[in-house]
Amino acid sequence: MGGWRAVTRRGGMESKRKELIGWTTLIVLSRASDLYATFVVTPDLALETNPVVCMAGLGWTGLLCIQALVAMVLIGLRALDIFAPLHKPNEPDLSFQRFVAWWYMGRPWPAWKCLLMWSVPRTGRAYRRILGYVLVGAVVAAGFWVATAMLITHFWPAAARWYNVKLAGSLSFGRLSPFLVAVPVGLWLHSRSLWSDYRCRRNASVRRCGLCRDIAAK
Repeated sequence: MGGWRAVTRRGGMESKRKELIGWTTLIVLSRASDLYATFVVTPDLALETNPVVCMAGLGWTGLLCIQALVAMVLIGLRALDIFAPLHKPNEPDLSFQRFVAWWYMGRPWPAWKCLLMWSVPRTGRAYRRILGYVLVGAVVAAGFWVATAMLITHFWPAAARWYNVKLAGSLSFGRLSPFLVAVPVGLWLHSRSLWSDYRCRRNASVRRCGLCRDIAAK
């Protein structure tokens, strides 16, 4: 395949701004819900599990700074992906499997391995999408889950018995549950974004993509 060429979106900037505002709202709400649940469950931070706060004894000031820093990093990563230029393979009429392989690895590669992030990506676009969409979405989902679980177990003690059940050694279901939420959400977002990109570049009439007509005309 002849490679990739960047296609700059000449329009749709307003839709990009709206998308970033929506994601910023989600990220801030996710961090705020975590702070609220922490304040309700352990106002003195005696049960706080954040290693930085626990080891350094930074208190609420440190926790607020950490949450603000996490929010800014997530928003920045999401912005990099949203405002990144579109890329179009020079070869027309690609199958979904070949599109995924070249989008992710820049060379032929089994699509299922790409979807499962089986290997290290070889393209900058893949890194931006994984870090700026997949990772951000997974962290947001895990944040909402942790806050919800903390409040449920606090106000409904009976739920704490299964939430804190020991799985192996000191590892409990509660400590593992954020990963059980983040991993499937991340894989779903990863596959969804690839299919959306594929449809966007294959069908110029898909309105969900900003400048499909401009891409098709290139």
